Amino acid sequence: MLVEKVATLQNRSMSIELTVAQAASSFEVLFRTVVARGVFSLGDDPTTLLAFMQRAVPLTSRTTGNDGSARWRDSHYTAPLLRWSGPALFTSRSVRIGDGGDSGAGNWAVMNFGAARGKGDFEARCEDVFSVGGAGSCTAGGFVYGMSVAVWGSATSSDCSVPQNWTLLYRLPTGPGIDMYNNAKGRWFTVGGSVSTSAGVDVYGKRAAYDAVPIKFVCVTMSA
Repeated sequence: MLVEKVATLQNRSMSIELTVAQAASSFEVLFRTVVARGVFSLGDDPTTLLAFMQRAVPLTSRTTGNDGSARWRDSHYTAPLLRWSGPALFTSRSVRIGDGGDSGAGNWAVMNFGAARGKGDFEARCEDVFSVGGAGSCTAGGFVYGMSVAVWGSATSSDCSVPQNWTLLYRLPTGPGIDMYNNAKGRWFTVGGSVSTSAGVDVYGKRAAYDAVPIKFVCVTMSA
């Protein structure tokens, strides 16, 4: 009986180690396909990305939508990029959160890394501006289609060139035609809506860590 219990525990241990190794391997594969990355800080104190987004773009703004006021024209929160690669995407060297286009209540992006105010329209100019959680059918803008964007978080590291110390928070496809991860449907500001905890890194959608894991740095990557 004791021998059987020991064997059972050994099998469980091997299974856990294999699962961890597979997850690490998947992250490494995803990082090897990255063609552009940008890192910014959420401040000195760790917080979840959900809590940060809720503070940055308050409920009053999300309820009224882009009304053309100064807070939308200038964006609700702006931070310089600490590190970046792929200058054709991260043209502004900064992130603007809750950045509004020229007009239209739904015309804004959760995160904008390109031209200020999305060249006027975060949906119609989807090809021209690298934005995440854009308007309408523009889930993630950028001039390259058939790619994927991942949002990562870390409490300790601003070096996003390697997967160590980084947690996957969100993954979404680039280009127009998909609206389920836009500023209204992507659950960027509300609890829940995450994919299964067993979902691989190749699955699109919000991860539970977005709501639950305290972080200080955010890295946004574009992968082939």
